Amino acid sequence: MLKIAHISDLHFSKISYNPLQFFSKRCVGNFNLLFFRKRFYNEKQLYSLIDHFKSLQIDYVIATGDFTSTSSKEEFAMAKQFFDLLDKNNIKFILVPGNHDNYTKKAYKNSSFFKCFSMVPKKINSFALNDNWWFVGLDTTLPTHWLSSAGLFSKTIEDELSKSLEKIPKDKFILMANHFPLFPNDSRRKILKRSEDLLKLIQKHNNIKLYLHGHTHRRSIADLQGSSLPIVIDSGCTAHTEFGFWSFIELDSALKITSYKHTQNVWNKDRESCFSFLNSKKL
Repeated sequence: MLKIAHISDLHFSKISYNPLQFFSKRCVGNFNLLFFRKRFYNEKQLYSLIDHFKSLQIDYVIATGDFTSTSSKEEFAMAKQFFDLLDKNNIKFILVPGNHDNYTKKAYKNSSFFKCFSMVPKKINSFALNDNWWFVGLDTTLPTHWLSSAGLFSKTIEDELSKSLEKIPKDKFILMANHFPLFPNDSRRKILKRSEDLLKLIQKHNNIKLYLHGHTHRRSIADLQGSSLPIVIDSGCTAHTEFGFWSFIELDSALKITSYKHTQNVWNKDRESCFSFLNSKKL
């Protein structure tokens, strides 16, 4: 059995008072932190996950982006400290960046996320998780204007992803991870552009069984197998003080998802869901 912890939108944050920020998008992010968002995130509850992961004997932690709030050096250092601690506790982790990790044009140009987490390949990350499952991670982030948090499934990424998927044996299951959801259920300034092209590509590969994402801050599970699409899981915002969630995913001959919610300073089971994989070989 493969045991996975799906976390997302950690939003480590450090308010900056540097006047140079007024020449970049960071001034918008710091304004939001100072007057709104900072009180909604609690980094301490993230550190309390480590013992939890160890007790559950997690094989992989998959984190689907937004490790920072404004992609500053200080925030990346805070995020790296957390994942370094996972590493010291022998907990394997897999990362895909979110829009807040390429929040400014300078951070994108300097590849700040990839310099901080040098083990993460750019654009496409593909490898075997075990004898039956493969992981495919996407980087669909890009620097956007001051009021946008959109992503882009570019033609270049589409071509690279198509080549990567063709190399994976057809009798293996695929878990795909991306920061952005497949469907535009928010305003257009938050969507994944060309998501319809990603959907078409996924439908061509019926061994893609799971799609993990974040971005919306809303926990959700959707079984879309009837539409030749995978089971889609949004872990929710793991760092949120009031609505902090993460998903415990158990993969065997079927799928079991246990959602955990942070209440009264403790991570408690919130709900369980079980699914079978349609038109699939027996594991």
